[in-house]
Amino acid sequence: SSIMKLVSSPSDVFTVQGPATTLAEALEKENSWIPLESNPTILNRYISNLGFDTSKNSFVDLFSTEDWALEMIPQPVCAVVVLFPVGGKVMDRRNEMHRECHEKMVKGENDSKTNDNGMESNHHGARRLWYAKQRIRNACGTFAILHAIANSPISTKETSVLPNSWLQNHLQQSSLTSTPLENAKIIENDQSIEQYHREAAKKYASIQPSDQTNDDDEDVDVHYATFVHINGYLYELDGRVKDGPIRYGKTTQRDLLKDSCAVIRDWMKADLDEVLFTILALAPNHDD
Repeated sequence: SSIMKLVSSPSDVFTVQGPATTLAEALEKENSWIPLESNPTILNRYISNLGFDTSKNSFVDLFSTEDWALEMIPQPVCAVVVLFPVGGKVMDRRNEMHRECHEKMVKGENDSKTNDNGMESNHHGARRLWYAKQRIRNACGTFAILHAIANSPISTKETSVLPNSWLQNHLQQSSLTSTPLENAKIIENDQSIEQYHREAAKKYASIQPSDQTNDDDEDVDVHYATFVHINGYLYELDGRVKDGPIRYGKTTQRDLLKDSCAVIRDWMKADLDEVLFTILALAPNHDD
């Protein structure tokens, strides 16, 4: 599943209601990392280095959004990560769906609301959503991974996040009560995660980046996002979306894969000739 168009658009920060800033302004302010390949072997090595025990749950390829492919994946999954094309009909449809979700939230058509910190506000004692804004170019692979793990079921984190690891320390420091911008700053100021990302992007890549090019400035036209289940709702988490997180509707942990694929399938239908999609699930291992 390695699409070597890789990740994160330099993008003029993705928005629902129009650009938050210009492309030039965004790039001038941003640090830049090496694009990360969408490949489960690479991502599993990466999260293992961060301190996630992949003997119980790991990233696996999803080969289609059709039922036969979903039935191949052990469930319930912890999260779904999608790599999708930036621009064109697919992005137009995604933005349209985001607007629809946002309008429903504004009208109060759902029975709970997400406050400015990206957290559920009407669920007493409920799980809170961990969400970080992305202000580092080509870092969306790492943000997708962190969104997937941080919002996994509590039982998964208790058994799979290793003590004294980078991941455990990060989740403690970047608490569920932190704002998306505070979470972003913690990542931006952490040299360790940048080194882990760089190692995954260069050392483990199936096609080695050329030493003759400036990899950090690579112009890429695909981007990562993550789908998770929190408090009975399906969320899309993308640190580039101005009005994120995006809540699509009700789901359960058991239905997370099916409902995430329904959204992705809607994006795909916007341009049936587009092939720059990969889908991965953070799923229980077969032998569990």
